[in-house]
Amino acid sequence: MTVIAFPSGTSEIIRDIIEEIGRPVTFYTIWSSQACAVCSLDPVTNTSTDSFCPVCSGVYWTPIYSGYTFTAHVNWKFADYNDYTTGGITYLGDCKVKIHLSGIAEQVVNDAEYAIVDSRRTSIEKITILGVPTPNRVIVDLKEENDVG
Repeated sequence: MTVIAFPSGTSEIIRDIIEEIGRPVTFYTIWSSQACAVCSLDPVTNTSTDSFCPVCSGVYWTPIYSGYTFTAHVNWKFADYNDYTTGGITYLGDCKVKIHLSGIAEQVVNDAEYAIVDSRRTSIEKITILGVPTPNRVIVDLKEENDVG
């Protein structure tokens, strides 16, 4: 049986490559939440007593986001690709970002609600941890969100 010997320092080499060719990607996680200043809390449902509140729309708790920026290798699959469907045109922008696996990177990516890549808001579709013999990078599949409004 042949034993595969991996070169030493692969994690540092991958980190250096990502740092050299990477761009900033910001992942946003819910840091805290703020109570609505207009309506009151229904303790049974933990939502607003006013379903039609103009401030919180009946949710009562408004999330406060915190952003974590990492340098990542960014690949856009179909940049500004138009998907013609029965309902009209859907603008697609599938993206993959590769981040060096550090102490906080995996936790932030797992907890993130959305990410900003090249000034575009994207939703997280899939998270893959890669690396041999030990994990050393995270690949995140993102999908560009449509602008509403």
